[in-house]
Amino acid sequence: MRNLVRSIHSVLIEPPARIVDISVRHKSRLLNLFLLPLIIVFVVVDGVYLISTPGYMPPWYGYIFLVGAYLLNRNGLYSIAAFLILTMFPSVIFTNIILGTAADPVLTLYYLIPGLILGGILLSMAATAFFVLAELVVIFLIPFVVPNIFSTIDAVVGPVSALMMSAVLVLVAVWFRDQLEKDRQKSLKEAEEKYRSIVENAIEGIFQSTPDGRFISVNPAMARMHGYESPAEMIAMVTDIPSQLYVEPADRDKLRVRLAGGERVTGFESLRYRKDGSTFWASANVQGIRDANGFPQYYEGTMEDITLRKKEETERKRIEKSLLQFRRLMDESNDAIFVIDSQTNHYLDFNQTACKLLGYDRDELLQLGVMDVALHVTSMDVWRERVTLVRERKNFVFESDYRRKDGTTFLAEVSVSMLDYENDQIILAVVRDITTRKAAEDILRENQNRLQVFFDQSLDGFFFTIFESPKDWANSEDKEKVLEYIFNNERYTEVNDAMLEQYGTTREKFLSQTSRDVFVHDLEQGLRLRRELFDKGRLHLETFEHRDDGSPAWFEGEYVCIYDDQKRIAGFFGIQRDITKRKQADRERDELIRELAEKNAESETLRESLASIVGTFEFSEIIQHILEQIRRVIPYDSASVWSVDGNFQNLISGHNLPHEMTESDSHFATDERNSATPIINGDVPYLLNNNVQAELQDFQVPPHTYINSWLAIPLKTRGKIIGLIALDGRQKGQFTEHHAQLAVTFADQVAIALENSRLFSDLQAELQDRKKLISELESKNAELERFTYTVSHDLKAPLVTINGFLGYMERDAISGNMERLKVDNLRIREAVNKMQRLLNELLQLSRIGRVSNPHEHVVFEELVHEALDIVRIQLEARRVQVVIQPDLPAVFGDRQRLLEVLQNLIGNACNFTGDQPDPKVEIGQQGEENGAPVFFVRDNGIGISPEFHERIFGLFDKLDAKTDGTGVGLAIVKRIIEVHGGRIWVESDLGKGTTFYFTLAADTKKFEQ
Repeated sequence: MRNLVRSIHSVLIEPPARIVDISVRHKSRLLNLFLLPLIIVFVVVDGVYLISTPGYMPPWYGYIFLVGAYLLNRNGLYSIAAFLILTMFPSVIFTNIILGTAADPVLTLYYLIPGLILGGILLSMAATAFFVLAELVVIFLIPFVVPNIFSTIDAVVGPVSALMMSAVLVLVAVWFRDQLEKDRQKSLKEAEEKYRSIVENAIEGIFQSTPDGRFISVNPAMARMHGYESPAEMIAMVTDIPSQLYVEPADRDKLRVRLAGGERVTGFESLRYRKDGSTFWASANVQGIRDANGFPQYYEGTMEDITLRKKEETERKRIEKSLLQFRRLMDESNDAIFVIDSQTNHYLDFNQTACKLLGYDRDELLQLGVMDVALHVTSMDVWRERVTLVRERKNFVFESDYRRKDGTTFLAEVSVSMLDYENDQIILAVVRDITTRKAAEDILRENQNRLQVFFDQSLDGFFFTIFESPKDWANSEDKEKVLEYIFNNERYTEVNDAMLEQYGTTREKFLSQTSRDVFVHDLEQGLRLRRELFDKGRLHLETFEHRDDGSPAWFEGEYVCIYDDQKRIAGFFGIQRDITKRKQADRERDELIRELAEKNAESETLRESLASIVGTFEFSEIIQHILEQIRRVIPYDSASVWSVDGNFQNLISGHNLPHEMTESDSHFATDERNSATPIINGDVPYLLNNNVQAELQDFQVPPHTYINSWLAIPLKTRGKIIGLIALDGRQKGQFTEHHAQLAVTFADQVAIALENSRLFSDLQAELQDRKKLISELESKNAELERFTYTVSHDLKAPLVTINGFLGYMERDAISGNMERLKVDNLRIREAVNKMQRLLNELLQLSRIGRVSNPHEHVVFEELVHEALDIVRIQLEARRVQVVIQPDLPAVFGDRQRLLEVLQNLIGNACNFTGDQPDPKVEIGQQGEENGAPVFFVRDNGIGISPEFHERIFGLFDKLDAKTDGTGVGLAIVKRIIEVHGGRIWVESDLGKGTTFYFTLAADTKKFEQ
């Protein structure tokens, strides 16, 4: 009920949407509420007068005022409607009185009161007072205009008094209304000023907008956010919010959909345009404001610039990504890396190497701390001292023993640093197992003690350079000058035999040289190495140098500075070994790795190509894929796949073959002129030629002249060569024996693909045959069902006739009416004969396809003449002209059955000539279908409507019950044609003749197919 009232209110009372002023909408709504009841009241009153007062004429012009004002107001023209209805009351009333159409002039004056009330609703107090005064003046003027209209002057006292009292009440009500409105406006203004102050000074943008995309109001923050100087400028310039402010206008549509569903949308993010075209991210909280009837009026909400937050989120994601990458690097490090809580000494995180180094799994190690594995931390006090030391130094390196899970220990070099993390500090420790290195250093120290003893016998080269005077390197103001002097002037002072052997020189020559002489082949390298040695004091590295004879050599050396008691460099010495052979071994290893990578690529390529064979049975698709895979490991420019059929090879598929290739270029005889003949005959496993244009004549003609290298591999299936793959190269020497061996493997896969494709095709053909048999079986079952129904129906008719006339015969025999008895007997005989014909034709139909005569070649034209002889009497009786097309082809089939087809079709054409004055039958051939000739029998008779074209081939389906025949003829024709592997159809329109088309096999092979 509430919904019904709301619908009536929306349709009859509610002002149109174009009126947006709230006070005007209110007055327009009140005017509709006044006019509708008034129209109803006037209709009722005039109806009563029409019934009770003879000759009464309703004031039709009053209805024009009322209905016109209502329609104007409903269409948004409130001011015109209000003026029209206010002038209506005095105009209609005074016109009725003056014209004498009023039934009771005094009573009519009372109708001025509703107009006065309406004026109080629609007008101001002054206008209402003027309206009352005007009505009173007109009332007093009426007796002067129309004398004797009132019986006595006292008669108008009542209406005037009522009008005066109503005027006073209306004026008081208007005054009270205006006072309330002033108070309301004052409160509203104060609230608006307070609201405006909040809006104007708000940090967030505040707005109101219409659903169609215009701003009603915006605050300064909203305008500044979008780059406008003032709210007024933004409201004036932004006329389409979706296209002007949204980078993605669809975002506005999404917001509207959510608001239309009554949702209060919060945190709606969108990328927006500023006035200058730049963009920023904004988050909005929006709600839809609806009127009393639930219709959307406008949207209001707040907006925040979240560009900075978005950037922070992007940066956070970038940092998280960087941390993830750092985590991967940690896990790939050969050193154990620990992140440690500086307060508790517990491990916060570590890499995989840490787990392997200590022998713990991740969960176990997370439960432990530094004190559990590091022997240099024996208590929390010691740990705190270590933390303090790290804070002071920021980072430092020391050595310590660590305990594994199994209790064994190892010596480690620990690099520790302090990191700031979320208002706290964590410790990063990098632990390296230096057990091996320490052992080596111990051995080195021991060797140094016995250096003099083993100096000459060492297999490693030793040398010393003692300066003429120590050099203060650390405090030198010009280190480059010191370096240049040492490099060019300080000679080697001692060397062992191993060192001399490494350089292939004599002791005298070596000891006469400086560093410049040794590094004469690369002075920059020599200066850099000496600079690093003096800076670090110790250097372990590999160098590339030249021996005395100029041959290249690689050395691995340990070089150490010698200092005096003042920390000045007094010289340096070095121990180095010749690693040239190791470097060569490394290069050989790299080459081996490269070869292994190539092998892996070849294996992967073979795997992918094999997967493609397993994944699809489409041969051309497989071939293209395999050719693409071959190109990954064999650098060919074009490729082709050929089949071998008898004495010819034919192109199956190709890749990057020349566009100018013709059909003759895709078909070659396998004779001595064909370069591929040796592999087609199986004489060689493959053919590889890297100088084609000079050695193979069949490549010296276009479009094959671009080929300079050629690799051909046979395709074998079950030991038989069925084709070949040919790979072409534009460069000489493009293919190797290894490429040939790879290609043989791929050729085996192509052969497999070809066999799979053949097997798949055979399977598809078998499935098609099976589907065809199932379809035929379903068709036969449907036909059998129709046949059963038809037989039961059509055979019943003669039995009913026989049964009925037997009853008649019995009565006629008793009564002795011999004439009637003869008629009854004749009818029974006709029914029996009809049943006999039906049974014979059904028997004939059932035998088609099961019982047949030997098939033979039949000259179709002779068969036509034989059929015409059979139906000649029928043709002559109807004066039918027969036209036979000459040179009809011979067919293969059951001669007797085919004769039945023609006999039925020609006889059928005779039966349906209708009123045709010149009946005509044409017999001939019209084209072929799938290689079989299409024959036709055409007449110019009555024709058949298209809706009966399929029905006529059914059992007992006679389109005209009055015609001769049982309705089985065309069903027999259809069955015979189908048994012979053909099909029959009809083309005809009513009144335009009929043509029966049918196909027959022309030879034994086609019939068997």
